[in-house]
Amino acid sequence: MTASEITKAMESLSKRRPIFHSEADFQFELAWELKSINPELELRMEKPYDINESERWYLDILIMDGQSRIGIELKYKTRVIPQAQLSSLGNLESFRLTNHAATSLGRYDFLKDIERIEYLIENEELDSGFCIFLSNDRSYWTGNPKHSTLGPNFYINPGMTKSGKIDWVKPKESSVGKGRMKPIMLSGHYCMQWFNYEELQPIFSYNLVEITK
Repeated sequence: MTASEITKAMESLSKRRPIFHSEADFQFELAWELKSINPELELRMEKPYDINESERWYLDILIMDGQSRIGIELKYKTRVIPQAQLSSLGNLESFRLTNHAATSLGRYDFLKDIERIEYLIENEELDSGFCIFLSNDRSYWTGNPKHSTLGPNFYINPGMTKSGKIDWVKPKESSVGKGRMKPIMLSGHYCMQWFNYEELQPIFSYNLVEITK
């Protein structure tokens, strides 16, 4: 599976589902879209991987395409959308999006997803993978790292390249949480790219990163 195939799936999905209730909703619908485009794919959701005796990871989507195993990790971070905008969808279904603040933590978690996919590839659990960050919070792609005293290194604006050790500036467990104290360690070099998803206001865009051996 290629990045262009993922982009094609996201494009067709946006026409059917321009908005989602939650990350789990996005996960299910993307898996459905991929299966609809290519019925030969075998898909699993929330596939567990035991990293050690005390740690287990759950991969959002596992794709088995012939002899290839492709992992997909998703993030879905939102800001509130005015009801007038939502009513323009012409859908009887109601949506109540919340403000997912703490963008520094959102950036960290996205880069952590890349690190996890790298780990699974290095340990021959996967052959390749993708990380997708869908959001209508434009600070994820237009934010200024100079405005952050804690997490400037985690910014994922278009054109930025993320690689090597990525760490907080003087992290405090009370600020980032115990599970996010460790720096991110990336073996590859990843150029951040954002694509338009849906023209609601605030606009939805997504960052797509491909991870290979």
